[in-house]
Amino acid sequence: MSFKCFRFFVIGLAGIVFMASCTKTGSSIPFSEARRTFSTVIAKNRTADEEVPVPPKGSGLKLVAYETALGKMAAYISGFPMEKNKKYPAIIWVCGGFDSSIGSYCWEDAAKENDQSAAVFREKGIVTMYPSFRGCNMNSGKMESFYGEVDDILSAYEYLAAQPFVDKNRIYLGGHSTGGTTVLLAAEACDKFRAVFSLGPVAKIDNYEAEDLVFDVRNKQEVKMRSPIFWLDSIKTPVFIFEGGSLPSNVVSLRQFELANRNGLVKIMAVDGYDHFSVIYPLTQIISDKINNDAGTQWNQTFSKEDFR
Repeated sequence: MSFKCFRFFVIGLAGIVFMASCTKTGSSIPFSEARRTFSTVIAKNRTADEEVPVPPKGSGLKLVAYETALGKMAAYISGFPMEKNKKYPAIIWVCGGFDSSIGSYCWEDAAKENDQSAAVFREKGIVTMYPSFRGCNMNSGKMESFYGEVDDILSAYEYLAAQPFVDKNRIYLGGHSTGGTTVLLAAEACDKFRAVFSLGPVAKIDNYEAEDLVFDVRNKQEVKMRSPIFWLDSIKTPVFIFEGGSLPSNVVSLRQFELANRNGLVKIMAVDGYDHFSVIYPLTQIISDKINNDAGTQWNQTFSKEDFR
């Protein structure tokens, strides 16, 4: 049994000071426009050149390739075989870790205290896509630490929307930890997804260890362009930010988001009794049920503390 390993950051006194100034973190221009006029500078040439494992028979997953601006990239997708002439809801799921590779954790059994597989989505009939990103799994390019990876998510959306068995009006996006941070940035960069679920993100990217990031963390603009707290006003689709209320977790970042948020489409919830890892399993269970019940012309589901009782 193997899991993706990653660091997370529990913010102390410095984070509390930052909380007091979060209401000043809005931007006057949309995130998509800011990205069009910004060119990132990558300071470390970092890749993870491991071949992507082929899912075993019975896993319910298939290895595919999706087209990006840098060429084809590897992904797993569930849902084979499908019922003929039927459209299914679908979700792109981004797991945690600074190495954006995919592997056996997507199908291996995991303890409920740290289940990063998101297997419940495909078990409940939701087409699930696990994309790998630039610089990983022998893909073109190099890691960009939460920048170019956002473009890869948008390319994965186009691949998924083109599948004949996918309901392109019901494509969702979710992720955990560093994956939660990345999907939140994607939600700020576009309005393609029906709803987005971000589990355990950080508010500012320099809350992560500098050694795990490939850009110059002393450059304030590089940090800002990767920090979701500055771009909450750009969100145009329903977004849900969750974190376990117990340590270890990024719950202080959750409080920072609460103080900064002025966007009614963004809902933020700490889940009492769970930490950064144990919250994944119950949340994916609940989110999958909400997706299957979301049958209207637009997202019509809500989350409450009662969902966890």
